[in-house]
Amino acid sequence: MAWDVIVVGAGPAGSTAARHLARAGYRVLLLERAELPRYKPCAGALAAAARPYLELAPQQLASAVEDSFRRVEITLCGREPLHLELEEPIADLVDRSRLDLLLAEEASRAGAILRPGCPAYSTEVDSGGVTVQTAAGPERAAVVVGADGATGVVARSLGLVGRRPPAAALEAELPVPPEVLERFRHRVRVDYGSLPHGYGWIFPKREHLSVGMGSFRPPCPGLPGHLRAFLRAAGVPWTEPLPLRGHPIPHVGMAVPPAAYRALLVGDAAGLADPFSGEGIRQAVLSGRIAAQEIAAALGGAARADLSFRCYARRIKKEVRRDLELALRLADLFYRYPRGAHRLLAASPELLALCFATVQGRARYRHLPLAALRALLRLLLSPQQPSPSLK
Repeated sequence: MAWDVIVVGAGPAGSTAARHLARAGYRVLLLERAELPRYKPCAGALAAAARPYLELAPQQLASAVEDSFRRVEITLCGREPLHLELEEPIADLVDRSRLDLLLAEEASRAGAILRPGCPAYSTEVDSGGVTVQTAAGPERAAVVVGADGATGVVARSLGLVGRRPPAAALEAELPVPPEVLERFRHRVRVDYGSLPHGYGWIFPKREHLSVGMGSFRPPCPGLPGHLRAFLRAAGVPWTEPLPLRGHPIPHVGMAVPPAAYRALLVGDAAGLADPFSGEGIRQAVLSGRIAAQEIAAALGGAARADLSFRCYARRIKKEVRRDLELALRLADLFYRYPRGAHRLLAASPELLALCFATVQGRARYRHLPLAALRALLRLLLSPQQPSPSLK
C-alpha cells in the first residue's frame, strides 16, 4: 500500500492532521485541489484560544496576522453600539491564504507529501483499505481523512452528511479610504438583529476591511441588501458592484457523523463551526490533532485499535461538540430574541466580557447560562431599570 493515510484538503484541519501523523513516522499524502497559496472565503478571525494548537513560532504566525483586536462594538439593527474592551487580545485577524500555506508547509517539513493542484474526485472504502480517485490517478491508503470542507467529496462519497443545511454567509474584501480603515483599526464591529438568526461583521485587515453577513437559518434571499444596509449604518463606503463571495458555514447543528470505517472527518467537513459566531479555525486544528492521535493508535496496533474510529467520534463529542451543542441552544435563544439579549448585555458588562472570554479561551459556553441568569435577575430587580422585553 502506497500510503498509511491520505488527507484530502490542506486547510488548517487537514494540514494539522498530516503534520502530526508525518511527525509520528507515517506515510502521509496531503491533497489540495487548488494551487497554494489560494484564496479562502473566510473573515479570518483566529481566536486567541486557537494559537497554542497551531504550533507555529511567533514570527511565523506574525507573517499571516494583519491585525488583532481587544475592542468590540456591538450594535442591534445599526443602533448605538455597546462597547467592550478587554486587557488581552480577543483574536487575530489573519490572511487565510498565508496561514493555510504556513500550515501546509509545516506538514511538508514534517514529512507529508503535499500535492497542491490535485483534486480528489471520489473515495471508496473496502475491507483492505481506501482508494481515492485523484487528478493524478488512484491512490491507496489504510485510512482517509476528509478535510475538504462543507461540500467535500470524502463525506459525500461515504454518505457522512448532516441532517440540516449549513449556515449561509456573504463576504467581501472591501478597499476603503485610509481614514475609514484607521477608524476600525484594532477593533471589530458586529451587528445582530438586522436579519433573521444571523449577524454582520466588519473586521480590519492590513489594507482593507473584511465585511460580511451570515444567517444560521438559510435560505436568506435578502442577504446582499441586509449587508449593504449594515455597511451604510456603520459609515463604510463602497462602490458597486460589491465583490461578494458566498460560502457555507458547516456548524455543529448539522449533526455530521465524524467517522466511518477507515475514514474520519475534521474541521468544516465534520460540521464543527461555532453556531453562535461562525468561528471554525480553532475547532479545525483541534479536530485535526485528535484525528492524528486516533489514527496513530489504530495503525500502531494499540490494544484499543479501532478502524471504525468510534473512539474518535467519542472524543470529538466530548472535547469539541459538547460545548458547541450548548452554544447552539444559547444561539437559538439569542437570535430568536435579539432585542432582549441586547438589553441584557447592555445592563451587564460582566456578561458581555464573559461572552468574548470564550473566544480567548478563558471561559467556555457552559459558564454563560448561570452568568446570564444572574444578570437577568439583577435587571429585573433593579428599580432604576424597566423589565426587559424578550421580543
